[in-house]
Amino acid sequence: MFKKSYMKVLIVIAALLVFSLFAVFVLVKTPLKNTELGKATKSFVKSAINNTKKFLGAGGPSLNENEMILTIPGEGVIQIYSLLPDKNLLITQFNKKEWGTWNIEGWFASNDGFIPSDSRTLMVGGGSDWEYVFRVRKDLGNNYVFSGGNHGLEKLKSLKLINPMDNSEINLEKGKMIRLEKLQIEEETDLSFDDTSNSKYANVKRIYSISPNKITLKTNFEFTSDIFMGTSYVCMLPTSKNYGRYALFKESGNVYTTPSEGETYTTNSFENFLGKEASTTVEVWGDAKPSYKFITSIRDSEMVDNFTNEFKTFYWDLNKYGNKLYFSKFDNENAQKIEKGTKWENYCEWYIEIKDTP
Repeated sequence: MFKKSYMKVLIVIAALLVFSLFAVFVLVKTPLKNTELGKATKSFVKSAINNTKKFLGAGGPSLNENEMILTIPGEGVIQIYSLLPDKNLLITQFNKKEWGTWNIEGWFASNDGFIPSDSRTLMVGGGSDWEYVFRVRKDLGNNYVFSGGNHGLEKLKSLKLINPMDNSEINLEKGKMIRLEKLQIEEETDLSFDDTSNSKYANVKRIYSISPNKITLKTNFEFTSDIFMGTSYVCMLPTSKNYGRYALFKESGNVYTTPSEGETYTTNSFENFLGKEASTTVEVWGDAKPSYKFITSIRDSEMVDNFTNEFKTFYWDLNKYGNKLYFSKFDNENAQKIEKGTKWENYCEWYIEIKDTP
């Protein structure tokens, strides 16, 4: 099997080399380089190189449905490769923020089959927060500040990568690949009002569990001082419009449609919030691959104060290129006092299903 595969690779490479020599002669050494034949030859060479890369990429590390490959392709990036049910290669990526925490960056589809991938398409994520964002102030006379997620004001205290199958700690080096069935990322952080040393208001322990096509996050908060909290978000999902134009709110069955890529109803004076329903589970999909369903859920309604606030769960037609799902809690106009010693245990999950209907 290996010999046959190896010989196929050699044949493809040899054929490509011969054709490339001919192409160089046509494109450089003859007057044909500026003719239609020259242009067609150049286009064909480009296509041949890309297809060969894809073929060779398919000969990289093989994966079973229940396996993942963990790697660090560069500074501040963790990638986990797994197979989707349709056998396409999924990339789950975490990025290190400048303040130290490792946050979910996004789900990408590999275009070339390489591990690490040189060509990929963003489906959901891409720089906006997934985990949580709190809008807080020390007392009613202060302005609100955002902390957590992409807003910073969160300091990393410890980080561990764990193989939960044997509870061993993973020491990952750049470029090294590790085969796993599951991955656990454990972080301890401090949330604060500002960058000063005495502004901390909560201890946080977050545990990500990653398996093929799924991420879960269990977060324990212990508030170390009295605070007031306005409209905050316990779980989110940022999407590209191509993969997240539609949102199904599971409890009601209502489906909301946002404008296609390049369009938005949101303006400087109007935020196009859709839904605003009491929903613990939302499924989104887009026109690029309608069968790819991205499902986000929270543990229960208690995580969001039983949906007593105005916005509840909503889908934001954010801009011309993306949308964002929010599970919200509390209202700015009626700030909730969170007393020192209060503990919260939150749980949310994101997963991908491939099906033709919602």
